[in-house]
Amino acid sequence: GVAEAWNFPDASVYPYLFDDLGISILRFRMTPDSEPSNDNDDPFKTDWGNIKFDDLPGGYRDLIQLLQEAKKRRVKILGTIWSPPAWMKTNKDVHKGGSILPGYEDELAEYVVIWIRELRDKYGIDMDYVSIQNEPDVMEKWESCTYKPPDLNNIIKKVGYRLADEKLGTKITAPDTGWFGSFLNRASAICKDLTSRGMVDILTTHSYGQDFNNPDSLV
Repeated sequence: GVAEAWNFPDASVYPYLFDDLGISILRFRMTPDSEPSNDNDDPFKTDWGNIKFDDLPGGYRDLIQLLQEAKKRRVKILGTIWSPPAWMKTNKDVHKGGSILPGYEDELAEYVVIWIRELRDKYGIDMDYVSIQNEPDVMEKWESCTYKPPDLNNIIKKVGYRLADEKLGTKITAPDTGWFGSFLNRASAICKDLTSRGMVDILTTHSYGQDFNNPDSLV
């Protein structure tokens, strides 16, 4: 696999990604700029007039073309949230961690659905997987948001139920932690809860802190 985050590669890169590397999965960043303010007060009814995909900063067209090329080549697509929109968060900032404001969990589930439906309905791109949060165990100066295991479980359920209600086939990956040590407690919390366990298709982590000369050392 390969991850696109802020790079927005154009078509000149496609031969290296798809032919030379032969990737089978493409991970991309779901920018929080798509909903800069709450579309309305009802998280179960989207006001598409207040969704701002067409106003996203430079590179969005390249991202769409990249995802379309990936789909044409039958590469799986994984959308990942680095941070929810600032208005959903305790620190009112997409950077420097923070967490979801209590009572805004359904708004986050709506935000996931908005991205899935935008790509599918407007561009014919099916998002195969969604990661609710990149590295929920780490507060970073860039886009980030932290979740304790019970809070992440709660969000998984909110998103899982919403995907089912909307009859969307996108599957959830979690917990997508930065460190293997913090993966264990979040993955255990997911697996011990029968509901969240049934909603997560793949358990995921990054492996910072491992012996890079022996990448299987933490498996």
